[in-house]
Amino acid sequence: MSEAEELRAEVLRLRELLEVRDRDNDLFLIGLVFLAAIALSILIFFWGQLAQIWKEYKYLIEPLNPTASDVDRRIRLHDYFNLLVLPGLIVLDVYFLSHGAVGVYHNPRFWRFFWYSVIYIVIDLLWVAAVPSCVKSPPTILVHHCLTLLYLGIPAYNPDTRYMMAVDLMVELNTWLLIMRRQPISRKGSVKPVVSCGFYITWFVIRCMVYPYGIYEVYCLFARHVEKLAQEENSAWQRARWGLTYMFIPVVFQTLLVLLNIHWTIQLLRNATKRKGPSKGL
Repeated sequence: MSEAEELRAEVLRLRELLEVRDRDNDLFLIGLVFLAAIALSILIFFWGQLAQIWKEYKYLIEPLNPTASDVDRRIRLHDYFNLLVLPGLIVLDVYFLSHGAVGVYHNPRFWRFFWYSVIYIVIDLLWVAAVPSCVKSPPTILVHHCLTLLYLGIPAYNPDTRYMMAVDLMVELNTWLLIMRRQPISRKGSVKPVVSCGFYITWFVIRCMVYPYGIYEVYCLFARHVEKLAQEENSAWQRARWGLTYMFIPVVFQTLLVLLNIHWTIQLLRNATKRKGPSKGL
């Protein structure tokens, strides 16, 4: 075989690899769309059904309704869980961001951070679903956690997006401070101003500044993805430039998370103007 034939064969092999990768991208996008559609359909369907069942049989369980002290106990238990678990997530987040190789697929620091985050979110999701009284707004928290779980599929697949996952999850520092504000130790003495100032600073920096800027960042990732497909003369770039690619999902989900943060910020400001103390949580 001549050198030209060997080069031609190598080019064909590379094209086949690119085509396989493109098919994987398609399957991944389809899988995410199906999962989101199924989850949303189930949520919409059963939410109405459960509401009807609740109205019809509520009288049967009235004697079992928790007292105020039972509800407080559930809130405290959920708070303690988050206070213990969230520092580990924050440490793994900072460790991942600060040690380089952020975009390397097999970076073990990322996978430790990733699986810790997934396990935490799944446990908290199931906890809130099973014991809604442990938080102030169960539907909002459930939607937030579902969006986050679906969103996490992107950095698991594409290493280029992992720094944005780490940046977004830094919001858990604010969540930890939010929960600390409700604890008796943070309501008096020198601890109170430290926790309160840290809470408001991280809230407005991360939720009101970093998250909206993240929309621009993920859009740039999407644009670079489309440009790369075009440079490779990949036929998928035609549909990708119209958003029909898995890399457009972060743009949508980041926008939805920003809208949730706007909703929570409005609630926070309303509570502040009414001089309300820390409630039982988002």
